Amino acid sequence: MAFTGRATYDNTTALAEDVSDIVSMISPFETPLLDFLGDAARPATNTLHEWLEESLGPPSIIASTAINSATASTTFRINGTGGSIQIGDQLRITGNSSLAYEEILQVTATATDSITVNRAVGSVGPSSLAPGGSVELISNATLEGADVSGDLSQNRTRKYNWVQQFVKPIDVSDTERAVRQLGNIGDEYDHQLEQRTREIVRDTERAVILGVDAGNSYGSSTAYRSMKGIWRYITTNNKNAATLTASFLTSVVVKSAWDAGGTDVDFIVADANLKRDIDDFADSRIRTTQDEETFRTEISVFESSYGRQQILPPNRWMPTNSLMVLASDRINVVPLAGRSYQTEELAKTGTATGGMVVGEYTVEVRNESGLAKAFLGDAL
Repeated sequence: MAFTGRATYDNTTALAEDVSDIVSMISPFETPLLDFLGDAARPATNTLHEWLEESLGPPSIIASTAINSATASTTFRINGTGGSIQIGDQLRITGNSSLAYEEILQVTATATDSITVNRAVGSVGPSSLAPGGSVELISNATLEGADVSGDLSQNRTRKYNWVQQFVKPIDVSDTERAVRQLGNIGDEYDHQLEQRTREIVRDTERAVILGVDAGNSYGSSTAYRSMKGIWRYITTNNKNAATLTASFLTSVVVKSAWDAGGTDVDFIVADANLKRDIDDFADSRIRTTQDEETFRTEISVFESSYGRQQILPPNRWMPTNSLMVLASDRINVVPLAGRSYQTEELAKTGTATGGMVVGEYTVEVRNESGLAKAFLGDAL
């Protein structure tokens, strides 16, 4: 080939394009919570999805009037109804500095919102209690041959959540489907279908965590059906602190669920900040699995006196500096029957292909008092 003396930049029109056959994307779309929970055992059959909850009689009652230490027999009012208290029940006034002063009471009469008791049973007492104090039920003692009366059954309650419809549209021209695409993309419609599917599943995880049930209604063309997320369901055990420590997570957060009977809490969802704080719990311990090339700080299981919980990977959809202690047996992400995620191609108009990814889902959160959430800083 003869020497021309020209550099390549003098003849740019003769150069072939150099474009990699890989399309790079770093947009987050992981769904650690949905992946952990998996598919629900059964679908919803109505846009208002309901379930039943019930409980045993409470292990303690709250006195709404004071109990004085000098009275031989006392009638005091209690919050709620007396339907869970029987004649003969032995009660204990709790919260005193010495067990010798945690007086034992025995119920002699019950009414709708008050009970009458004998004081200092078994010479245990005396004691006193301010309004709002707790009286713990020890057990029932029944007289031999006594008749049985009353009903201790607890009413079941119906809980609900709305089924939310998710849609992601696709619109690709026939020309765009026909031309050769860079990035090793065959059919642009199929590529957009894959991307919209990732988005809709990501959006579902966010709604399952943070959704609000606003504007819901039957048969309305203007009210958007939206589910309430797990974060907003948990109201009983709502804890906060300045910093996250192992003691706070154990003795305050997990224990609050355990106190309400949530012995089945088995996993923890945390944002990246609190997941890192949990990993730092092991900083002062000897890591017997370390090797010369790997430094490990991750904690994947948290085990304490109140059970064992799996720690999910950091969840970027959680509120900042927050976590939830949950029970997988009591949380289900439920599709509407026949409306789990699917793709539908729309009627063709002009020279474009339209379609959508569509699905309808809700989340069941059963017995929220046996779950817990925590955050750092001011209350959310």
